[in-house]
Amino acid sequence: MTPREALSAAAPPLRAAIAAVAAYAVSGLLGLPAGHWAALSALIVCRPLPGAASRAGADRMAGTLIGAALACGGALLRAWQVPEVPLLALVLAAAAGVAAVKEGWRTAPIAAVIVLSAAPDGHGALAAALLRLAEISIGAAFGVAAAWGLWPGRSEAAARRLCRAALEQWSAVLDAAEAGEWERGRDLAARARAQNWRLARVIDGARWERADKAALGRLRDALARLSVSTGFALRLMRETASEAAAAHARAVARRDGAALARLLEAA
Repeated sequence: MTPREALSAAAPPLRAAIAAVAAYAVSGLLGLPAGHWAALSALIVCRPLPGAASRAGADRMAGTLIGAALACGGALLRAWQVPEVPLLALVLAAAAGVAAVKEGWRTAPIAAVIVLSAAPDGHGALAAALLRLAEISIGAAFGVAAAWGLWPGRSEAAARRLCRAALEQWSAVLDAAEAGEWERGRDLAARARAQNWRLARVIDGARWERADKAALGRLRDALARLSVSTGFALRLMRETASEAAAAHARAVARRDGAALARLLEAA
């Protein structure tokens, strides 16, 4: 492993550790009672790529704000002597509905439970919500700052690495199928599809960066074509009696792989 590769591998955990320690220290200096929440938020938000960290920070803040607001509204119902179990069920159902709308807002139910566990009156719930928001804000800010300021990664480079790995795996899938090694081919195909999913996540996070969105879109489309054509070729090889049709499908898959390789060389 070269020094550059070693730094690339060590940067994400080191970045997250620095962000968590800094967030915890600042929370203590500000007199916040639960600095571990700030450290935890920094660890969750600090991602290998700056765009992904920015998105995670925004989503975590939004989810926490929504959950805390729902909990404060629920706490006010205690003035009408609403039983605790139905109250908790109502608030959590609303928070879970918010999390279902957008995956990044899954902190809403957690924030709601924390705020509702505060003093049994609206004032106590409001104070807990503000403290929670302050701790999350500090952690998210340090997580995002570390992702952008400490050895930041680049979405284009990450996308190219994923596409190269997927190209090798899809090519190996075809080789395994042609050799009759169907079990090995299925395992390789599952790994290749995982690279497709990771690439989609990288491109989604790149919206928060100054990345070449058009180039990333071309890589995504080329990899998608390769995945579809290879999957179709495998299906024909297993199910059809026409060797000519299966051979043509394999040729199409190989052609799509070559097209992706040319895109990677030109990048």
